[in-house]
Order: sequence, then C-alpha cells, then structure tokens
Amino acid sequence: MEKFKAVEKEMKTKAFSKEGLSAAAKLDPEERKIQEACDFLSSMVEELERQIETLEAEEDSLQATVKKGKKDSSKADRLSEIGRLTERHKWHQGKLELLLRSLANGNVDADQVNDREEGIKYYVEENQSVEFMEDDTIYDDLNLEEDEGVFGMNNDNDRVSSQDTQSIQDDSPETTDGRGPSVGG
Repeated sequence: MEKFKAVEKEMKTKAFSKEGLSAAAKLDPEERKIQEACDFLSSMVEELERQIETLEAEEDSLQATVKKGKKDSSKADRLSEIGRLTERHKWHQGKLELLLRSLANGNVDADQVNDREEGIKYYVEENQSVEFMEDDTIYDDLNLEEDEGVFGMNNDNDRVSSQDTQSIQDDSPETTDGRGPSVGG
C-alpha cells in the first residue's frame, strides 16, 4: 500500500511545482549519466541535421545554375560530392538515432556511448576539414544491427522510395489494346 501511495503522489505532482522541479534534480548517478549521454546524442543528431540542410541548400542552388548555364564539370563534381556527403551524414544520423533509442531502452550502456563520444564529435565537427579521416567502425561493436530490426530502421537494402515505386507502377507496359499488362497469359 505504501508503494501505491508513493506512486500516486508522484503521478499527481505537477511538473513545474517546487516539488516537481526538485525531483528532477534528484536523479541517481546512473540516470544522470544516461540523461547526459542522451543529450549528447541528441545534440549531435541536430548538428548533423543542420549540416544536411546546408548541403541540400547548396545542392539546390548549384542545380539551378547548372540548369541555366552550360555544363560545368567542377559544379557537377561538387554536386556528386554533396550527394555523397549527404548520404554519409544521413547514415551517421540514423546510427546516432538508433544508438539514442537503444540507450533509452537499456540495450546500450551510457558508458558505451561515452567511450565513443570523442569519435562521434570528431565526425560531426571535423567532417568538412581537409585532413578529415572518416572512421565508419565507430558503431561496430555495439551490436546495433539487432536493434535496427526492432525499431524498423533496417533501410540499407531499401533504397527505392515510395515515389520511385509509384513511378515504376505508372510505367508498367500496356498491351496493344490499351489495357494494362495481362495476368496469366
């Protein structure tokens, strides 16, 4: 009965009351480490999102100038480089989001995230540097592949978007009499 009273009191406590605000400061050390690791991962995901948006804006402006003018190989090279960088950023962003979910669900320890913090920071902060050397093995020993299926994030093999699928369906061959493709011959 005492446990029930404690739970009921905790549930009725308003988040911004004095009691509610002081309860947030009473996190145990393990919960605090998890919260700090979650905050770190969230900030890295946000920074990658900002970089992706910047690259996409540059890509849009380059595509507009390429369409207007004659073919320029340096602009075409930059466009392909932007595409490659955007894909890499999205891959890392997906891994970070997966790591964040795994951490929140207890599948990964905060210490495991803290061990990789330097490598993750290096990628996010230095990826545009000339001397940058990418390390795509940061996430290897975390066994995130198991969690990808659980969270429905196993999209490495699914590179076809829903729009591509729709256009494939629209492009299906018609028979000579104007009907759709015949089924069963």
